[in-house]
Amino acid sequence: MTTARAATTLAVAGLICAVGAPAAAAAPYSKAKLLAASLQAADVPGAFFVNQPKSHSTSYSRAPQTKRFEICVDKDGNKVFGSAPIQRANSSVSLYQQGSGSDITATRSASSDIYTYASHARTRAAWRALAKATERCAPTAGTTRSFQGVTVDVLATQKVRSSATVAAMVGFTVTQNVAVAASGSGGLQLWVGGFTAYRSVAGAIVRSQFANYSTIALSDSVLKPAWTAFTREEAIRIGVRLRRGASYAG
Repeated sequence: MTTARAATTLAVAGLICAVGAPAAAAAPYSKAKLLAASLQAADVPGAFFVNQPKSHSTSYSRAPQTKRFEICVDKDGNKVFGSAPIQRANSSVSLYQQGSGSDITATRSASSDIYTYASHARTRAAWRALAKATERCAPTAGTTRSFQGVTVDVLATQKVRSSATVAAMVGFTVTQNVAVAASGSGGLQLWVGGFTAYRSVAGAIVRSQFANYSTIALSDSVLKPAWTAFTREEAIRIGVRLRRGASYAG
C-alpha cells in the first residue's frame, strides 16, 4: 500500500522549486541554546499523545547547508519561500501514527524551527520579505503534475492571518488544507491539515507547526482548536525562551 509519507513525497516533489544556499556566515546563537529554546516534548499537552512516546527529535544546520523555508503555495501551485537563514534548529514531536513500516496511513506531529540571521538588520529584512511573500499565498491553489509516471492532482486552501503582538514579538499564522489524489496507485488520496505560527524575535524567526496527515478520510485530517491554540502559544513560548536564555552576538 502507498503510505501517507510516500504520498506526501509525491505532493512535495510535484510542487518543489530549486533553492540555493547562502555563503557561510558567523552564527549569532550557539547550537545548544537554539535547541534548548526549541519545542520540547514537555511543552505538548499529554492529551495530544495518542500512541507515540513523549519524546522529541532534533536537527541543526548552518550555512551553506541551510536553505530557504516553505511558507505556502501560490495560485499556480508553486512553493513560496522565506529567506535562507544562516542557522536552522528543528525539533519534532510525533503524536500519533496509524500503521507501521511500509503501511503508514496517518500521522500527526508538532514541530518547531528557529531560523537565525547575521544581524538584527538582516533579521528585520528577512521578516519584511517573509510578510511580503505571504501576499502570494493563494486562498485556493490547484495544480496537476506528473511524477515518476504518476499524475498527481493537488488542491490547497490557505489562509494567512496577522497575530497580535505579544512580548514585543510580531507574528502571523498560515492555515493550510491540502488534498492530493494520485492516479495509477489504486486511487490513492491524501489529506493534510496544517497550521503554522510565525514570530519575529531579535536575530531569529520562529516557526511553530502542527500537521495532521491521513490517507483514510478527510475528516481525519481536520485540525482541532486545541491544536491550533497550542501552536500559537508554542511560537511565543519558544520566542521568550530564545530571548531570555540565549545571548545574541549580532
